[in-house]
Amino acid sequence: MARTPGARDATFDQRRRELALAAARALLRPEGGAASFRSLVAATGASASVLQHYFGAHQGLIVAAFEAARELGAPSVRVMADPGEAPLAASMTAAASWLREGWRAGVGTLQAAGLVHGLGNPTLGPAYVEHLLEPSVQAVEARLAVHRDRGELRPDADLRFAALAFVSPLILALLHQSELSGRTCRPLDVDAFVAAHVDSFVAGWGARSA
Repeated sequence: MARTPGARDATFDQRRRELALAAARALLRPEGGAASFRSLVAATGASASVLQHYFGAHQGLIVAAFEAARELGAPSVRVMADPGEAPLAASMTAAASWLREGWRAGVGTLQAAGLVHGLGNPTLGPAYVEHLLEPSVQAVEARLAVHRDRGELRPDADLRFAALAFVSPLILALLHQSELSGRTCRPLDVDAFVAAHVDSFVAGWGARSA
């Protein structure tokens, strides 16, 4: 049966996903934070006309790459969301370590790329927040919800506020030292910073008996 004019063929979604994953993997490379649209196009190995067919305007490819990167990071996000049986202080230390290890594995360059493309852009900015920034924040929210249910967190704690309070200093410190090369001009003992940050977080957000 002939395809309806304008309808997608059976392999459209599969091919689009393959192209988006190729672009996402380019963002995860060491140089990914500086990835231009042209370099993302090169990473797909497809022509401009092919990419236009699958993604429309060039921003469509970047949004799709952010979405694909979120898919690649989903297993790590699930780990971040689950504290297991660990008490609050040990759990948040583990969460900070997990975020730090992920940063070294490519999350840092991915976050930098998201900021490069997203800042000031009404399309790519929200896409960065939704697909690259919020998954970590929401995972920490889920982790903290478990601790609140156990009575280890202040009962009046706003989980979103708490998650942002936990994640934001870590992201800033990691960006400062790594992607911004702050270690060359203003080095930071990240291990000591993480330990102090977790202590302050538990003191401020933990239940008084925790």
